[in-house]
Order: sequence, then structure tokens, then C-alpha cells
Amino acid sequence: ESGWRLTTDIKASPIRTEMESLEVEIPSVLQAGIQASPPELVEKIERVDPANNRFVIRFAHARRVDTVIRLDSVFPIAPKAPGGLESGGRESASLSLPRVLNTFDRDGRVTVAVQDGLEVRGVVHEWDRGRLADWARSLEEQSGKPPTLSLTMNRTPARVELSWLPLSALIPVRSTVDLTLDDRQATVLHRITLPKSPNPRQLTWQTSVGQPLAQVRVVEGGSLAARGGHEWLLTVPASPDQETVAVLAYSWPMPEGKPSVGRQFETGLLWPMTVAGCETRLRVWMRGLSGLRPAVADGAWEELPPELATDHDTLPALVLHGSGSPVPLAMRWEQAAGLAPAGLIAERALIQVRAEGSQHHYVARFRLLPMAATFVDVELPSSVGALNDLVIMLADKRVQQLAIVDESGSPVPSLSGRIVRVPLPAKRSALELRVEYFMSSWRPGGGLASQWRIGFVPPKLRGSVFVGAVRWHVALPGSDFVLPGDDRTVLDQRWGLRRFLPAPVPSRNAEELERWFRAGLDEASSEGFPEYSLAGTEAVVRQSALEPIQLIPVPRMPWLLVCSLLVLGVGGLLALLRRSRFLFWLIAMAVLLVCTAASILWPQTSMAALAGTPPGWLVLCLLLLFLGWQSRRYRRRVVFMPGFSRSKPVLIPSRPASAGSSARRREPSTVDAPPSG
Repeated sequence: ESGWRLTTDIKASPIRTEMESLEVEIPSVLQAGIQASPPELVEKIERVDPANNRFVIRFAHARRVDTVIRLDSVFPIAPKAPGGLESGGRESASLSLPRVLNTFDRDGRVTVAVQDGLEVRGVVHEWDRGRLADWARSLEEQSGKPPTLSLTMNRTPARVELSWLPLSALIPVRSTVDLTLDDRQATVLHRITLPKSPNPRQLTWQTSVGQPLAQVRVVEGGSLAARGGHEWLLTVPASPDQETVAVLAYSWPMPEGKPSVGRQFETGLLWPMTVAGCETRLRVWMRGLSGLRPAVADGAWEELPPELATDHDTLPALVLHGSGSPVPLAMRWEQAAGLAPAGLIAERALIQVRAEGSQHHYVARFRLLPMAATFVDVELPSSVGALNDLVIMLADKRVQQLAIVDESGSPVPSLSGRIVRVPLPAKRSALELRVEYFMSSWRPGGGLASQWRIGFVPPKLRGSVFVGAVRWHVALPGSDFVLPGDDRTVLDQRWGLRRFLPAPVPSRNAEELERWFRAGLDEASSEGFPEYSLAGTEAVVRQSALEPIQLIPVPRMPWLLVCSLLVLGVGGLLALLRRSRFLFWLIAMAVLLVCTAASILWPQTSMAALAGTPPGWLVLCLLLLFLGWQSRRYRRRVVFMPGFSRSKPVLIPSRPASAGSSARRREPSTVDAPPSG
């Protein structure tokens, strides 16, 4: 693999003289490590003049008979520059041979041993009166194992020009390249498919440009050997029954500076040079880059529609097709049209808050799905130094070293930084990100309303992150009614019983929220999660994005009293106006319209207000029953009251006055006497 091994056998026949040495001209490329043998005949080989290439082979003793001296050396193959291979993947080399000086040439023979898996061709140039001849003769293929090329000539050979081609170059291959770009480096997973073959094959790979590659390795399907800084030799085992798939992985650094629209960069893709043809499909993904997309700046590439990839969770940002090897590719950044593809998906988020006095205990949990992102930036509601007991856990493991950065990603101190960068593992399943801290209570707004309203601010995931369903679970002290503090806060509640009275209650309890959040997580990662049981007044809020919420806790007894008095007042007024049908129906319709409008405009507040009226309805019903009973009793007394009638007087004879009575006789009354005449 390092070059061609050259063995030169020199047969010297002295004519009526003794030989003590031979003068040989050795090309400079063969001088390093040249050896003369056999040792029993050769004393040493030394350079006569450093200014030229002449060496002297000194014998151990003078020779009068035919003597065969062997010179062994290696003709190194220089590393090929990118694109240095000939068309069709054929490599070539020109080998200058040693030359014996001050002798008469009789004949010569050149033999080339062909390595398995190679197809070799060559020509030989002779010496013509001390100079290289213009003509050349082709080497002839000889039978046998291993196969050889040879040529016999009448003069000493001067130069051998060889060209060789791996047998694998006679077959076409298919290549699929998955390229992932971020702001610092490009990562490649290169998959090549070869037809079935009963023999091992070797492929020479080169970069199309002088881009330095890092961590070039074989993931599966063969072995790889480096042949310089820009060339590698891939050996693929035999596969007589099915196609062979080899996978290479490598990377190269991206240009310094932040990517921007219009900026170009070269790709350092590896290309199989020793193949007959290569059909390449290039799929490009982006990681940690938003608002930009790659495009072809230069190269014979055809853009294809996006396609699904079984080993990726997102569609590629760019799909290209190219024919041949190599096919240079230069790319540039363009403004992404529409929404940029999400680098990370937070499928579910559960924000649990326990409000106790002036401190709120936050536990924010995010169920992350595997994407192309290598990190996630968590923006806290306050600086890291202002939060108490900040703990960040990823997949049930605590993140010990917190990287605090600003909006541009530069490190900043904890007293001023609010963004924490959390590295993500290369895991192909869902995992949980948990952010826990204590924060001072926040009362938004001003004036009297701020005394009742409580605000809660969640941590946010920055960058190209898609956030799915969000649920809040808030525990408040006491036993209060909870009202939304603004239009964006939507309470997730249903009707239930609370202290034996109908009232709105959270639609899900702590256990149901825990099952909702854990759905789909790994068995290993879901074990050991602590139960976060909330006591007192609970509120569940649903959102479609991570936004602050505002709640108004109202004391239970004053709320019941106010709502009940309102029901009693309206009901009592209608009861008093029941005899005036016009006023009764006018006020009743007005009350009905007001209640309907309130239930449409403020459904959650109307629901809480309705829950505060049962005591008022009960008292109103008792009052109406009492008034009805009293009215019925009055009507019965009027109907069944005894009447008045005139009757004839009954005359009772008077007894005569007794003798000696001092009573004087009264005159008869004329009231009842009939009129005279």
C-alpha cells in the first residue's frame, strides 16, 4: 500500500579483468532505504558524489566470474491531491530504474507482479545511447498465479510506466449520504452499496476538495486504511449471495463565523474513485440553525422533493441527486421560507407550582422527543443568581455544570444570565427535562387589583423548539374559589362536589396529570419519578404555548355570601313585582340577558359565580315558600269568613212591675213599628 517494491537483479560478467566494484546510477526516489545483497559478496554500497545519483557497490573480494547482485528498494506512491485520480478511477506511476554505468548492455527483462484485485497495464522505455528512448514497448500478460506482466528486450530498461485499476472499478455502486449541518461542523454518514461478488474488493476514496476531514472511520461493512491526508483505501469483504453495504462516518469543520444569508461554503464529501459509476443521493439536515436553509451554489446536482428517512425523525431540509464520481458541491445559505423545521420537540409540558407565602416552588417538566438538536436553551423567568435551589435534571440525572449564556450563545455570569444551555444525549427515545427552583411571588398589575391577582411565569425553551400541550397544576393555600386573572388563562375544570355543594373542580387530579405526562416514556426513565401531590385549593390550566398565567383566589365564604345575596336581591325584587306583570317580565328578561351575556363573555367567572349561589337559592326557595304559605292562608281566611243577615225580632213579654216597685214603665220603641197610614 505504501508503493511499488522494486527488485533489480544485475548480472555482471568480467572480461579478462577482476571486478572490485560496480558503479550504479540510482534515481533519487529509490535511494532511501536501498539495500544491496547478497552480503557474502557485497561489502557495502556508498554514494560517491552527493551532487549526483551515482553509487558504488564494493565487493567483499575481487570477482573473476559471473556475479549477480540484487538491489532492493521501494518506489513510494505520493498521496494524491483531491481529484488526482485519472478519469475512471485509474491510478498511474512512472518508475525510473537503476542503471549500471561504464559497462556494455546485453539484454534486460522487466517483470511486474500484479496484486489480487487489480488490473495493471504498463510500458517500458529503454536506454538509447545514454538517454531515454522516445519509443516504448508494452508489457505482456503472463499466465500463472499470481498473474504477472513481463517483457524481454535487447537493452537495459530505463523506465516503467504503470497504470492500474481495481477490479471493483468495473462495477457501478450506489451511495446515500446523510449530511447534518450546524454552526460549527458538518457530520456525514456515508452509505455505499456494492453488487454481490465472490471476491473481496478495494475502493479508493478521496475528497473532492482540499477540505481536512476528521474522525474518518468505518461504521460497518469493511476496513479502512489511510493513504495520506486526503485518500483512504476501503476493503470490502466478499459477498457472493447478496449486495454489500459499507458505512463510513466522518466530519469536517464549518467556516468560522455565524452562518448568514448568501454565505457559501465547500463540502468535504468523500468519493469512491475506483468505480465505474456512482449514483449519489445526498440528504441534508440542520441542527441548531433557524431561519436558514442550504441550497446548491455550484455543482452538477439535481434537487429532489423531501423524502422520509427511517433513521431520522424529521424531513431533510434538502435532497440532491448526482451522477458520477467525484461530483464537487458548493452550498450557500438562503432565507428559509415559512416556518423553520423544529430542531427539538417538547411533546408535553407539565408546570407544577406550590404557592406558599412569598415563595413559589416551581417544578417544570418537559417530555422531549429525539431530534437533530444537540442542546436545548432554557430561559428562566429571572437570572440564575436570583433563583433559589435551582436544579436541572435530564433523564433522571442531575446536570452538575450549568452553562449560562446570553441570547447569542456567549457565556455570561450567573447574576445577569437567564439562559441555561443543557446538552442533549444522542438518545433515540423520549426523555424528561426537569427544571426546579424557588421564586418570589409575583403580583402583576397595580392598584387594588394586584392585591388579589397572582402571576406565575414558566421557564421557556428557546430556539427552534416546538412545544405541544402545556398543563399547569397550581396549589394555593386555603379553600378558595379560583378565577382567571386574564383572558389568556383557561382553567381546565368540570362540575363536581366540594363540601357537599356543587362547584367547579379541576378536570384532572395529580395522578391523572402524571399519567398524561408519562405516556410514551421509556420504562427505565419513567421509574422513580416522585409523586407531586398538591393539597388545598387546586387549579389546572391548559395552554398551547409556554406563557405566564394569572389567577385570582377568592375566599370561599365571602364569595358564597355575595353571590347568594345577589340571588336573594333579584329574586326578592321579582317576588315583589309579581302583581305588576309588565315590570315583572321586563326585569326578568333583563336579568336573563345579562346572565346569558356574562356566560358567553366570561364563562369561567360565570361558572364560579353560579357555584356561589346555592345558599342563596336555598334561602330564596324557603322565603318564597313562606310567602306562598302566608298568601294562601290569607285567601282562605277571606273566603271562609262568617257573613251578616237581618232576622225578625222576637218579642219577649215583660212581666208587670211588682207592687211597690219604684221602676217606672218605659215607653215602647217605635223603631220597628210599621209606618202609619
